[in-house]
Amino acid sequence: MPVNLEGLINWALEVNQGLQSSWEQWQANLEAIPQASALPDPMIRYGYFIREVETRVGPQQQRVGLAQTFPWFGKRALATSMASEQAIEAWSDYLMQKRNLIREVRSLWADWEYLTEATAITRDNIQLVRRLEQVAQARLRSGKDALGVVQAQLTLARLEEQILALIDRKGPIQARLNGLLNRPSDTELPSFMASTSGSTGDWEIIESETAWAEHPRILQKQAVIRRYEAATQLARKQRRPQFTLGLDLIQTDSTGNMNGSDMGKDPVMVSAMFNLPIWERKNRAAVAQAEAKEASARHALVEAMNQLNADRSKAQLALSDAVRRQALHEDTLRPLAESAVQVAEQAYRTGQSTFQEWINALQLLLELELSQLRAQTDQKLAHANLEQLLGTVPEARALTPVNPTH
Repeated sequence: MPVNLEGLINWALEVNQGLQSSWEQWQANLEAIPQASALPDPMIRYGYFIREVETRVGPQQQRVGLAQTFPWFGKRALATSMASEQAIEAWSDYLMQKRNLIREVRSLWADWEYLTEATAITRDNIQLVRRLEQVAQARLRSGKDALGVVQAQLTLARLEEQILALIDRKGPIQARLNGLLNRPSDTELPSFMASTSGSTGDWEIIESETAWAEHPRILQKQAVIRRYEAATQLARKQRRPQFTLGLDLIQTDSTGNMNGSDMGKDPVMVSAMFNLPIWERKNRAAVAQAEAKEASARHALVEAMNQLNADRSKAQLALSDAVRRQALHEDTLRPLAESAVQVAEQAYRTGQSTFQEWINALQLLLELELSQLRAQTDQKLAHANLEQLLGTVPEARALTPVNPTH
């Protein structure tokens, strides 16, 4: 059982069925390489003369032959190259799925943590509203502010409904995460999932010079280009014949009424066959098809690079926006809201404001607390996306949760 997020990720990497399927697909593609480099299977030919053929040296009874086909020079090397590139494509797809799995686990964990902390904050506010209700009840007994009690009870009902909504939102996350771990959807999550980190910690994403060139999606597209380059050369070589060499042994029986040194000897025959690739229209179409696929693969590589650049810009913007929002809430908005709650409470107790103004200040503080928590979660999601894009692991003290405080 994992004790932190990294342990959960390692667990998912070991048991995730989609990732294992991708691994087996790569293994299958590796086994295609020796098949592509091998010669075609040799052929054994056998013929039996229903009516024996009488020859000078005796009647021929049956024939046994062996034939081997040889592709034109370079065809096997090109076929091997194509199989090798296809294996690289499968390996790149495995690496891509691995990155996607890590990102999804991190994102699910961040959302689960947000819901856990949001539930705890809302419950704290429920306790505070209940304390406010007691103040309103005391004023009601003195014949003042009957509306305050109703407003407090209405606020409590709304907060209770928010908690139920937050708990319900955990269900799909639990089901999806258990699916990634190859477990029944209703299985309880590890106990550390209930804890919260409280802050984002210090994150660092380092974009190396080779991060883009080594991205699995780029490696895959490059392998596709090389495979189609080999396919184009192979299509051109289809205009060259392949040849078959054969060796035949003809069993010849001896005759009883003829003499000679060759009587009854089995002749041996060597044969050679060539196919004739004379249908030029078909051959030109095969070359044109391969060239079009190669051109398509080159366009796909450029599009993949453009998409990765766009994804990186989007993730970086999301990160900077989340950092800005957290700083704004932590340094300005939340302190002001906390002061507003204190002022509203004091004003209500002295009869200078209504209970509704106190409740409004409290609800604004709750919204800002949840908004600040959302900004922290958005930072984690942005870092997960950047890690998936750049292949680097973020350094974060927040990855190790502390004991829950609520």
